[in-house]
Amino acid sequence: MNPKKEEMNPKKEEMNAKAALRRGSTSSGSQIRAERSSALEEEEKCLLYTDYIKPTRPISVNELKELRLNTYRKLRLSSSRVFHTKCNHFYNIKLNSRREEMVKTNESNIDIGNCSVCYKINKIKNKKHRSLAIDMSSNYFEIFEHESKNINHWEYSLEKLFYEWLYQK
Repeated sequence: MNPKKEEMNPKKEEMNAKAALRRGSTSSGSQIRAERSSALEEEEKCLLYTDYIKPTRPISVNELKELRLNTYRKLRLSSSRVFHTKCNHFYNIKLNSRREEMVKTNESNIDIGNCSVCYKINKIKNKKHRSLAIDMSSNYFEIFEHESKNINHWEYSLEKLFYEWLYQK
């Protein structure tokens, strides 16, 4: 067998599958391959699959505070926290958001609106992604239950991952 022909077959097959998708008719084999590739792409895009990268040098407490402030600025997070008693979730809200306005007018930060964490978790269809999100959020709630001034690099990474997952699309 010619090795060039073997390399061309998957490409040709993929082109045929794309053409069939444009026409509206799909064969079950090409549809399954498309679903598999989209699932793999989704897994690669999933923020929850990021690994913790240990810093190569010591990071000072002041540097971690600055990193944290930069993350808050980048994600436009307020210093106000919202607590939900039904699910025991808490998180910082977005700056100048409707929820922040409600916190300012009510002068209470308990049970303001629906829980964004519950909504985000329930919106995830993939079971593996959902379990990762639940694990990550429970780690966040366990560590940041009491506001601490000094955090280590792992806690900073967890907090950044949590808020990127919660607020970025």
